[in-house]
Amino acid sequence: MERQIRPATLLDLVPLGIPPQVSLHLDLVQQLVFSYHPWRGLLTSFLHLGRSSCTLLCCEEGKLLACAQAREGRLQGTWEIGYLGLWAAVETADEAWEELLRSLGMEAGRRGQVRLLARLPEEEYLELFQRAGFSPYAQEMVLLWEESGRPEAHFHLEPRPLQPDTLAAVQGLYAGLTPPIVQQVESQEPAFWQAGPGETAWVWPEQDRVRAYLRCARGSRGSRMEVLLEPAFRQQALAILAWGLQQASPPVYLVLRSYQGELVEVARRLGFRPYAEQILLAKSLAVRVEQRQTLLGRRAGAPLGTAPSTPSLGKI
Repeated sequence: MERQIRPATLLDLVPLGIPPQVSLHLDLVQQLVFSYHPWRGLLTSFLHLGRSSCTLLCCEEGKLLACAQAREGRLQGTWEIGYLGLWAAVETADEAWEELLRSLGMEAGRRGQVRLLARLPEEEYLELFQRAGFSPYAQEMVLLWEESGRPEAHFHLEPRPLQPDTLAAVQGLYAGLTPPIVQQVESQEPAFWQAGPGETAWVWPEQDRVRAYLRCARGSRGSRMEVLLEPAFRQQALAILAWGLQQASPPVYLVLRSYQGELVEVARRLGFRPYAEQILLAKSLAVRVEQRQTLLGRRAGAPLGTAPSTPSLGKI
């Protein structure tokens, strides 16, 4: 019996509405804060709601075996994998999912994307993703806040709503805090830090630079917070996180990278507790190739002042 990988259609809404035997939600915080169902991801892609997405199915004799979903990420040229489901025997999960992950890469490349990203909350599936061509490049720590009272925030430098003219400064803050390998993988641009739908962002500017940045996303079931903080501004870390808690709806999930470990103890003082960890994975879909081509110069003997024809650069 031959398996078939194909894009989902609206006719697949019914089988996708049946709970799978096994499911894997990637980007754990996204799934916790915003309720998610595979049929909803398919429906929104056909209705062109939000960012574009892709749903691929693995079928056998017309029967749904497995599903993989990805959507356009905040990073330009990027798809982020959000969901894997299995409706067949558990023993076939690795094989079917690996096949779907490879097919997602081919489909993303066909649509002009340059990378696939995944936030993997369960290490047991790491080998599966590595076989499909993904490589770990960072790790995230997720901390949870469920307190009833909100702490006060006292600053010597007041927060301001993020404005377009400060995006470049936030990008500079990110570049100064982030390891080169992470920057190379993510290839972020200043526009990445702009607040999206349902999000708010603040900065703590001083002179010509930004000392800290905080983004909060409110969902139907809680809030997600991310922070960038200049090391020399660390004495304000407690007040910055307290400010974020005043703007968020509990439960609040604070997402920190492994290289932001110094903020974990600060978060604990506000009542945050460790909740989960995620492995950040990336798969490159395009490699830049430099091709040398000889440009034709002016022919020897041509009269001075004669304009040569435009040299040909070759056909694309």
